[in-house]
Amino acid sequence: MGEKENKKLKKDEVKEKALRYFMTGYNCAESIVKASLEKLNIKNREIEMIATPFGRGIAGFGDICGAASGALLVIGLLYGEVEKNKDRTKCYLLSKQFMDEFEKRISEVDCNKIKKKGIPCTRCIETSIDILFDLKVL
Repeated sequence: MGEKENKKLKKDEVKEKALRYFMTGYNCAESIVKASLEKLNIKNREIEMIATPFGRGIAGFGDICGAASGALLVIGLLYGEVEKNKDRTKCYLLSKQFMDEFEKRISEVDCNKIKKKGIPCTRCIETSIDILFDLKVL
C-alpha cells in the first residue's frame, strides 16, 4: 500500500474507534473499514465509501452481517488481487477463516438472525475487529 502501518493503534483502540464511528452514525461496515484504514494508516475516502451498501446486512436485506462484510473488505484490500490469473488463495483462505470464526463466536452470520437472537451490532463490530487481529490482518 505504500504507507506504514500505524503500530501505535492497538486492538482495543481500533475497536474503540470502530464503535465510536458506529455510535455517531456510520453503519457497521463503514465503521470497521474506517477504523481499519486508520490502523493501516491509509487515507482513502473512496475505500471508505465502498463499505456503505454493506451495512444492515447488505443494503438492509438482513443478509451477511455488515460488520463481517466490512472485515472482508479489509481482507480484500490487503490480500485481494486485480490481475487475472494471480493466486487468490491467501485472500480466500483468510476470508473463510474469518467467516468461520465469526460464525463460531456470534453463532450466526446473517444480520436478521443475529438481531433476532438479541445480539447487538456493537458486539459484531468488536468481534470482527478481534478476529482481524487474531488472523493478523491488522
